[in-house]
Formats: sequence, C-alpha cells, structure tokens
Amino acid sequence: MCGPVSVRHIFGPAYGGGMDLELITTVAVVLLCAAAGLRAYPPLLALGVGADLGITPLHAGYGWLARPEVIAGLAMMAGVEFLADKVPGVDHMNDGIHTLVRPISGALIFATSSNLISDHSLPAAVLAGLALAGSTHAIKAGCRPVVTATTAGIGNSFLSLIEDAAVAGMLILAFVLPLVALAGTVLFLLLAGRVALDIAGSRQRRPPPPAAMRTP
Repeated sequence: MCGPVSVRHIFGPAYGGGMDLELITTVAVVLLCAAAGLRAYPPLLALGVGADLGITPLHAGYGWLARPEVIAGLAMMAGVEFLADKVPGVDHMNDGIHTLVRPISGALIFATSSNLISDHSLPAAVLAGLALAGSTHAIKAGCRPVVTATTAGIGNSFLSLIEDAAVAGMLILAFVLPLVALAGTVLFLLLAGRVALDIAGSRQRRPPPPAAMRTP
C-alpha cells in the first residue's frame, strides 16, 4: 500500500497534539464507516470533500474520490437516498438495494483512507469496513419493519429523520471530536437495538382478542 497523499490533519490542535494522529484518524474512519451503514453516500462525499481540501488522508491512487464529477455524483445519490428513505414502502426497497451498497461504501472508506489498519493490510481494511457498515445497516434494516408494523408506516419518516441527524452528527464529529463521536455512536446503536427489542417484545406479549371477536 502506498503512502498517504494530500494529508493535513486537523485533529492535532483539537487534542493539543497529545494523542497519536494515526489513531485519531482511524477512529474517524470507523465513524464514517458506521455512518455508511445508515446512508451510503454522505460519508463517501465527506471523504472526497475532505481529500479535496487536504484534510482527509488518502492512499495514493485514490485521488479520484476528490474529483468534482465524483463529488457531484455522490451528492446527487445522497439526495436520492435521502428522499427514498422518507416514503413508506419505497424505504424498504431502498434498504434492500443498499444491502450491498452500504457495506461496499464502508469497505471503500476504510481501504482508501490512511489508518492503522489499511496502512498495514488492505484485505483487513476491506473486511473491517464491510463489517462496520454491514452491522449498522443490519440494525437499521431490522428496526424499520418493526416500526412499520407498529405504526402503520407513520413512524418511518420520523425514524428516517433521526437517522439523518445521527449521520450528520457522526460526520461532523468525525472531523472535530472523533472519540466523543465514537462513544455517541455506540450509545446510539445500543439504544436503537434496545428499542427494537422492546417493540418486538411488546408485540409478542399482546393478549389475544376476546373469544367473541375471533373468527370462527
């Protein structure tokens, strides 16, 4: 793997230079991959814009991520994904299509950026990106049908907006306070899983209808 190009870390001043910048960058990449499991394109867009500004460390050969046409295409796809996730029914189709796209996005982020894993092993970086984005996507895709069933689809748009806010927060904090954002991401995933389990449990505990109302 070639060395990083266009590197200008912004994390050093935020931590007073007291923490290893490669570790900080790796944590930021983990956050971008986690966000990719919710929305495939905004994290890649952030990576490309950061590379264009000289902020995001990329390995040599991946400068195409910072090309204007690539950035424009990612922005357009991010808009399509944003709108599709707000329409009941279409959101499930959208999740189905992105079951492969989101993990691939995470793998691309981890492999193209300079971090503790990709600097030593490209296959390990690809697997890490696939696992991180795939896990987040699995939680998202698993929660959505439960919300659909319990709210007749009304809660889907609200949940989608929460996911949008979570992605925006992770992207911003990944470039400012990645360790704080990482802790927040773990908390968000734990809460999302707990809510999904509580909703599923309440449905199972729901009492059967009275005998008079049962269909003979």
